[in-house]
Formats: sequence, structure tokens, C-alpha cells
Amino acid sequence: MANTVGIRRFTRINFEQDVLLDFGAKKYEQSVCNLSLGGICVKGQFEQHEGDACKVELRQIGTVGPAVDFQAKGKVVWVNGENMAVEFTEMEYDSFLFLQTALIYQAEDPLLVSSEFSRDVTFQVLEDDQL
Repeated sequence: MANTVGIRRFTRINFEQDVLLDFGAKKYEQSVCNLSLGGICVKGQFEQHEGDACKVELRQIGTVGPAVDFQAKGKVVWVNGENMAVEFTEMEYDSFLFLQTALIYQAEDPLLVSSEFSRDVTFQVLEDDQL
């Protein structure tokens, strides 16, 4: 579980999970490369462009505990031949809590990641059922 930190604002963690990206007319079911407090990098080839808006859905049925349901809205920040990065623009509070928990649980340095929660995030956190 290597973290990748560089010029990025937030620590990225490896996060092996499938994701559904819904751009309206075009939908992609792909695998996550990495995840951060600011967004998600997804493996695959995409027909999208910088600035395109989408809905991001992670669905994970845990072997122990309840199913995880993460939903957010985002926008494409870059696309290359192998990956696409989506920056979160808004998410409901429950999804925000899931994101924080996943980041802390998967991080090599949970204290560093948790210190990032006090920074200004780039997205809006909504009340439940507003997404």
C-alpha cells in the first residue's frame, strides 16, 4: 500500500475497488488506481475531456459489516491513454465519512492523512439525500 505524495495537495492511497463513472450518455465501470481526499484516479481508456462532469459511485459489499455506498459528483482534471483523474466537487456527509475512514484505514501514515481533513477540501459536503 504505497502512498504517492508529490506536488499533490492530498496524500493518495492505493485503493483496489471498482468504480462506476456516470457521465450521462457515457458510463464506465473501471478499477480505481488511487484515492485521496481531493479525488480519484481511475484505470482505463476514456472518451472524456478535462472539465467533463460525472457522478462517481463506489459500491463494495463487505464480507464483514454493512455494504459501503459512496457517491460523489466530480469533474475530470486530466485524461491520458491509461488513466483519468476526477476531482470531487460535492458529496453527501455519509460518503465524506466513508472517504475519511477509507483513507485512514489504508494509509501508511494515518496521522498524516488525518491531518489533511482540517485543510480546505475542494468539494462541498451536502446533507443526506441532496446529491
